[in-house]
Amino acid sequence: MSTYDEHFSHVHVPGPGESSIPELEVDETIPPRPEEEVADVARAEPDVEDHSRHRNIVRVWRGVIRTEDRDEYVDYVERTGIEEYRALPGNRDAWTLTRDLADGLTEILTVSRWDSLESIRGFAGDDVDRAVYYAEDDRFLVERDDTVRHYVQRS
Repeated sequence: MSTYDEHFSHVHVPGPGESSIPELEVDETIPPRPEEEVADVARAEPDVEDHSRHRNIVRVWRGVIRTEDRDEYVDYVERTGIEEYRALPGNRDAWTLTRDLADGLTEILTVSRWDSLESIRGFAGDDVDRAVYYAEDDRFLVERDDTVRHYVQRS
């Protein structure tokens, strides 16, 4: 088994003008270090800019379920959130991603593309950063993010 030092002997020391916030792990099989979680929060400044002049806004939500529930929960998410996304004006597309983790858990992401934050408000309400949950979510989710992330699609 390799050591932490073997994985990260190439650590980059920021130069003048470079961010001192550490980057995420390259190898996703290694659990995040505490400073990465702090860096993630530091990067997550509220986005109040009107992105309507950009092509798309991408909305990402994350949760964790038991791997044994993966297929049933993905079907449920498709019938609830994804179907609702796709039915709303301004939604360009939506999909579900999963990744099996250790200890019988699976990470699930919902990703949707929208033409504007106003379109997202049609789904999420005025607080577009708040996650939306459905009646059966609590039965499946062992971990969930109560906020979502929004990204501007640049290409």
